Amino acid sequence: PLRFALDGLPAGVRDERADLIFVTDGQAECDDEVLADLVAAKAKGLRVWGMTVNGGSATAAMKAICDGMVDLDKAAKGAKDSEAAGALAL
Repeated sequence: PLRFALDGLPAGVRDERADLIFVTDGQAECDDEVLADLVAAKAKGLRVWGMTVNGGSATAAMKAICDGMVDLDKAAKGAKDSEAAGALAL
């Protein structure tokens, strides 16, 4: 999915003002080539926001690529572990 976001969309997410929301169960993996492309895009302004669902936890890959993360399950239960979680709490 990350490769598709970088290259598969008509303009990709390489625009300097692009934001990418990455929703996962926390078991995300990212090969070195995709990680290098994401780092290059982030140097140009891409921001990557991670959201874990279904009890997932952030892996090293998510921590490496995300500018911020929120656990949607915790947010839905009222835990305010970030401003994003507060905004998303139901």
